[in-house]
Amino acid sequence: MQVQDTQKTELPLHLGTQAVTDRQWFWPLLGLQEAWKTTEGKGITVAVIDTGVASNHPDLRSTLLPGRDYVDGDLTPQDVSGHGTHVAGLIGAHGQVKGAAPQVALLPVRVIGPDGGSVSDLIQGLLWAAGLDPEHPNPHPAQVINLSLGTPEYSERLAEAVQQVLKAGVIVVAATGNDGGLPYSPANLPGVIAVTSVNGPVTTYQPTYANRGPGTRIAAYGGDLNADQNQDGERDGILSTDITSAGAPGYALRNGTSMAAPQVSGIAALLLAQGTPAHQVKALLEGQATDLGVSGMDLTTGWGLVNARPLQGEVGMIAAALDEKGRVITYVRPEQGQFTLNSLPPNTSITVIAGMDREGNGVIGEAGELFGTVKTTTSTAGQISKAAITLQPTDGRSAVALNK
Repeated sequence: MQVQDTQKTELPLHLGTQAVTDRQWFWPLLGLQEAWKTTEGKGITVAVIDTGVASNHPDLRSTLLPGRDYVDGDLTPQDVSGHGTHVAGLIGAHGQVKGAAPQVALLPVRVIGPDGGSVSDLIQGLLWAAGLDPEHPNPHPAQVINLSLGTPEYSERLAEAVQQVLKAGVIVVAATGNDGGLPYSPANLPGVIAVTSVNGPVTTYQPTYANRGPGTRIAAYGGDLNADQNQDGERDGILSTDITSAGAPGYALRNGTSMAAPQVSGIAALLLAQGTPAHQVKALLEGQATDLGVSGMDLTTGWGLVNARPLQGEVGMIAAALDEKGRVITYVRPEQGQFTLNSLPPNTSITVIAGMDREGNGVIGEAGELFGTVKTTTSTAGQISKAAITLQPTDGRSAVALNK
């Protein structure tokens, strides 16, 4: 079984000496400028399990941690194809181009060579990146792992390794693939944030190459080198760090779900850096996504286009108590994730709900919003014991309108 990267095509560029972040048209559309006012990802480590990373690239070298190479069996995960360097730049570059989280630390892990890679190498790389390899301790375990690679075949060993990494609290982001079919593995495994591709920069659409279907969770910009929507004379590819045909540091436009996945990984790192617990990141990414296509979750783009605009505290979050007929008794806006419901009837069965009112219309639990519920009984004093509510994206069938 062979593992391959999920890049579609590439177009090398020769850039001048000035910054070209304005040519990264996808960052403003995802709300990154707003997010960077809050954090740029400092203190978070993201593993790039790929073809390696160019250690001498000026936009990356200051952020690279010591990595491993499972293709050549050494500690020098040097990129020879440019794919991993491009992916790494979309996560953490800070120079002529910028990544989604330009202050993260990048952990390069090489598992793909010129002839592809093996599932065994991928498994070893996964476990080491997460700090789960007892034979080879990792002094810098990643909180986020990016997998812009995949295989159309199923591997039970790979599935078990992914679950082991997820149980350790590591966020795993994977590209769905580029043959227009169903999502590849490991993107299609439970718990993984499977990222498909859409294109801009004017009208959002899904290129034919993007794999989609069951397991797809979210979309990001993978570009389309066959288009020039804004007619600026440059193809609608995704600009990032790369290497030239001679192996020197460079830049290139590429397209593919490989380019979409690291955007999500970078935004996940921003959420972690601003204090979001790791177990909430997947739900927040999906709950904040900009809905595309049919309302709510769909098999084409999942919960929609990833959105980096940060939550401002608990603005938009509401908790409420409902009686047995589903009528609202009372509701409050949580502060720092905590809330107290007052004026509850004693010795009464109630349903406590909480969720995001993203539209600000007084309705929580609409399609794509975060929503959670728990049933309980009040005490003789009209109180309830503490209960945790887990928020997950909802399809809208449990939406509740509140009295304003």
